[in-house]
Amino acid sequence: QVRSADGLLRLALGYATCDWPLRTVAAMSERIARQVIAGQGARRGLEALSDREMQVFELIGNGQGTRAIAERLRLSVHTIESHRENIRMKLGLRNGTELLRRAVLWTLESRG
Repeated sequence: QVRSADGLLRLALGYATCDWPLRTVAAMSERIARQVIAGQGARRGLEALSDREMQVFELIGNGQGTRAIAERLRLSVHTIESHRENIRMKLGLRNGTELLRRAVLWTLESRG
């Protein structure tokens, strides 16, 4: 059963299930869920990313768009969109712009 911030994070990422009624889960505000997930992401940082997610993150930082990343990695656009969303959630980023900014800064720092 989900009883902690970590449990809510696992539920949100699809790694856990719960027996809460659908209306209860639906009533959770996106804002609260994002705050909990962002707190987890802030603690874990880039080490929380899988190898593939890290590869996608680096390509985003190099200025590649979703379609170009999909072609380069020979994956579907949908798969890359899923990776982007997982990265964003794990890092506690609010939107694609924050993801792009974080990826570009990381890429520039890792080169320097």
